[in-house]
Amino acid sequence: MTDTSPVADLTAAAQKLRSTRFVGAMTATPAIAGLVAAREPLANWLDSWTDIEVREDAAMPEDLRHALAVARLINGSQP
Repeated sequence: MTDTSPVADLTAAAQKLRSTRFVGAMTATPAIAGLVAAREPLANWLDSWTDIEVREDAAMPEDLRHALAVARLINGSQP
């Protein structure tokens, strides 16, 4: 995966959550089914961070660091 901006990472992860189909997940373990059910609220949370100026530096808020780490893991890259 190529380097992208933090906003692009957040947007791509939210889109991936919304567009991926999880066939059979509802019959999987309760934990997996819960994660699948939470995908829209999680996508909304990731989207909420795209409205602010995102910078890759030490001044980045801790909550934004967590959102970016989640987004990058969803996208298949390192947090």
